[in-house]
Amino acid sequence: MGIMADSSTSFRLAGRNLVLSDDELDVSEHPMTFKRGEIERFRSRVVRTFPPLFGLDVRIVPEEGIARWMRVADSPYQKEVLDVMEDLAATCEVALEEHTGRGVEADEHGMSVIEQVKVFPERWPRATRPEETQAVLVDSISGLHVTLPSKMNVAAKGGLLLTLAATIALSGVFGLISGSTNDNLLQLLPLLIVTISWVLAGVAIWGIGVTIIAFTTGIFDHRHSILIGSLFVQVRPRFLNVFPSRPRQYPIGSFRDLDVTSKGGMTLLLGNQRISCELFAADSRWVVSEIARIISGGILEEE
Repeated sequence: MGIMADSSTSFRLAGRNLVLSDDELDVSEHPMTFKRGEIERFRSRVVRTFPPLFGLDVRIVPEEGIARWMRVADSPYQKEVLDVMEDLAATCEVALEEHTGRGVEADEHGMSVIEQVKVFPERWPRATRPEETQAVLVDSISGLHVTLPSKMNVAAKGGLLLTLAATIALSGVFGLISGSTNDNLLQLLPLLIVTISWVLAGVAIWGIGVTIIAFTTGIFDHRHSILIGSLFVQVRPRFLNVFPSRPRQYPIGSFRDLDVTSKGGMTLLLGNQRISCELFAADSRWVVSEIARIISGGILEEE
């Protein structure tokens, strides 16, 4: 959050003060200040994944010299970095690049996707429908229904399998220890029953934990269904490709961004909620172009 003071604006990031004046950006405990006229854009990046640390960088283009990226500050909180970066970029009227894949041009700040499509149609190029795609788009009276063949993040899938395997192994060991009485050692069935009971209890606790994480973070979501109506946008992913998650609904004015990421996926910004969909690049480009075409008043491309 920025705080106005005379002709300067102050931001807080990871305990540091970032003071933006008409002439420069001054960061506390930083060895140098950045001339405002030399700031070309900002970007965020993942410094490390565990424990999480996110960085904020600024690209400086000096009048004499070589353009370069400079580190501004790091924070363990992704939202803090992204919020401060967006406020800085909007105030400086420069572009930004998020590590999530989202990008905002200097003249797009404060605009919704609806406004961007209508004001800058050339930035939403047409894409050909892939010959083999599982993405489904249906234009109806209620709005545009988009079903995406989005995949679970590879790291999330790996973490899910590793934690399940560890849970089964540990609960099995504890079950063996718990059931290893003198009598049970001579009788296999009681020992097996105790061990299986421990494993089932461990898996149940694991399942509860995974469900809580899934519903609070959306990290295990995929197979997203999106409804873009005239007044709202509704997103409903599936949990583990089996259970429909609770639908989330946002006012159409909060549909702030829609991008194809550098890795070919698709990302949406609805209010302050970032939703990432792991897709093939061709699917992402086609879906984004069709959404833009429908928003601009076109008709859905025939299959």
